[in-house]
Amino acid sequence: MKKTKAFMALAILFLILGCTACNRQNVDKPVESPVATVPSVDNSGQHIQRQLDTNLSVDADVIEPSTIQNLSSLLVTPVTWDNKALETFLIANSKVTQKEDYGANGSTFQTADGKQLFSKSGTVNFQTYTFRTYINQIVNAYTIPGDTFYNLDRFNQMRDQDLPFMPQQQAVDEVEKELTSLGISVYDKVDTYALDYQTLQAQEKILEQKGDLTSPKDGTTTLKPSWSQEDDCYYMIIRSGFDNIPVYPLDHGSVETNTIVPSTYIYACYSKKGLEYLSIVDPYKEKAVDHGGLKIISPEEALAAVKRKYANVILTDPTTITAIELNYVRMLINQSRDEFRMVPAWCFELKEVRKDSEKGEPYTVDSRMIIDATTGGEIL
Repeated sequence: MKKTKAFMALAILFLILGCTACNRQNVDKPVESPVATVPSVDNSGQHIQRQLDTNLSVDADVIEPSTIQNLSSLLVTPVTWDNKALETFLIANSKVTQKEDYGANGSTFQTADGKQLFSKSGTVNFQTYTFRTYINQIVNAYTIPGDTFYNLDRFNQMRDQDLPFMPQQQAVDEVEKELTSLGISVYDKVDTYALDYQTLQAQEKILEQKGDLTSPKDGTTTLKPSWSQEDDCYYMIIRSGFDNIPVYPLDHGSVETNTIVPSTYIYACYSKKGLEYLSIVDPYKEKAVDHGGLKIISPEEALAAVKRKYANVILTDPTTITAIELNYVRMLINQSRDEFRMVPAWCFELKEVRKDSEKGEPYTVDSRMIIDATTGGEIL
């Protein structure tokens, strides 16, 4: 095994639309996972498949709680947390060797055993030395200098599997309990990957042979000296949620009109030693019910709204609706960022198959559409 050199750079991975998209790294910033749409498993069992219009079809499961008929719109505010509580929760058993306070820009902590904690309003990023140095570069593998890709699909065969140190659901419960203590409301269906040490070691070898573990900063490669069952861990993608409805996990709105509403997401890695990684971005808590007992339109009625929109658009390439999910979607109130309205909405994923004009090879363009489940109008 080649000589290892710890790659200590941290990175912020900005938002992406899916697990295989790319995002940009910035050195000396906390590692944040890319946003991924998480498939939930509590649904009505309905599947819709048919042609809607020329070049527009649907072939999708409808994901919604089977008993929902009425919901409330909610007023929510950003979650704030006490830094002392975070320190107690994440680094209480470690000796702090360095602390820097940036005022409104947050605080960072380094510990003698290699833990790092960054926190500010709306953001928490915690990671151990093991996660930061070895596991992160496998989950978010390097491809070209400065870029990464989401590598979790290499662990699909271990999704929702149990590891020897603890059943998967118990680990999820432990993480959710701590999030609840911070005032974060979470959706109880968690997308969980069992990262067993054999697969981690095999992926490290594959990525190293491809050159994907070579640091773009200094050309070094970081390899773990040895792997064992002690390195087994669960990687979790957790969504915020209210009333057993998940919060829409992606940005929406317009940059030009300053109406972008940021996504909210939580990523965690949990091992026999406890939390190895925790990233929380823009969580919200319920402040009050805005309007209660709102009747929810059916997915068929929401589909009709999608069809009406595309009736005025000439689709020259086949476009398929591949996912339909009932979410809570955040909406601005008078441009305020201190309070949002959470509205039940039908969220659609669409895939358009186009042909490269030069090579003639097909490629897929992903898009999304959000329909207010109480009015049938589009949410932009």
